[in-house]
Amino acid sequence: MSSSRSGLVSATKFTLLKICDIIQSELRLGNERVLIWNQKKNIEPDSGMWVRVKKIGGKVFGNSASAVNGIEQRWMHVNMLVQVDVFSRDDSALDRHDEIVMALRGQLSQATQELYAFKIGQNPVSGPTDVSEIEGPAIPYRFSMTFQVTYKAELQKNVDYYDTFQDASVTVEE
Repeated sequence: MSSSRSGLVSATKFTLLKICDIIQSELRLGNERVLIWNQKKNIEPDSGMWVRVKKIGGKVFGNSASAVNGIEQRWMHVNMLVQVDVFSRDDSALDRHDEIVMALRGQLSQATQELYAFKIGQNPVSGPTDVSEIEGPAIPYRFSMTFQVTYKAELQKNVDYYDTFQDASVTVEE
């Protein structure tokens, strides 16, 4: 994925951002309605659906490094659990939460996964589960589902060579 990514965004965050893009496009949600967990963005108390995506765990199942022509390449393969929470103060989360599962299986999702070398599991590991609860005078609809996502993280750096050393001297004080 390193050749497809720009800047210093981690492979985990990049993958989560792509999942957000897929959901936002497929469900035709407005800007900033699909967020990565803990983005310090307040959810507006309006009608309409909000979606929050977060990593809840993961496991490295492959890790390797090699050096070729003075460049060290490191990579690892990760299975990550991604939780998608859908909520609204009106009926939209109740009416549309199943669309998340379908969006992550659609053609846009398949093309995005192929282009950026990650894989979203075909079906949720758990959910959609109704996690609605009383919030003040209202009971907003909330649904949660968890998906398995596999991705590869890569890192390249120059290998340091130490083929010239300065003469060493030892000073002994008596």
